[in-house]
Amino acid sequence: MPEAKLAEVTTIVPRPADDDFRQVRPIRVEVHDSVAFVAVHGAIQTTTASTLRDILTWAVGNHSGVVVDLSAAETIDRHGLSVLIQAQDVAHAQAVGLCFAEPSKAFRTALRALQADAMFVMFERCSDGFASVRDRTSQPDRRSAIPSARLPFAAAVLL
Repeated sequence: MPEAKLAEVTTIVPRPADDDFRQVRPIRVEVHDSVAFVAVHGAIQTTTASTLRDILTWAVGNHSGVVVDLSAAETIDRHGLSVLIQAQDVAHAQAVGLCFAEPSKAFRTALRALQADAMFVMFERCSDGFASVRDRTSQPDRRSAIPSARLPFAAAVLL
């Protein structure tokens, strides 16, 4: 985690549709300077997708950069993939830096199974993602710094 003044820490526990809380893990949100860190735990799937969508929409709408820590993310299904794609599209439209960092081996395997492993820019360390987002947002004209290239399935590359 970068050395920056911690402004806010929030832990959100998604409510699953079937009220089975045994498999639900919290999503942690930290704000450092103007960058939101969203730490995802467990599976990104149907039961947690709407909560993660709301969190990422809020983070992108209220911060100059967002780093999504996937080190504790175990797997992803098509609903979770849709959330990440939507977050990239919203960030791109609002000229907000968004990146994904420290994907677990299980998460990378799940992305490959969905044929989506090349859709997202991933950093091996959260600090590298923070530096990339911070450097990009410190440029005078952020919109001109965003590549316009798009990858398959309408996922934008945002770094």
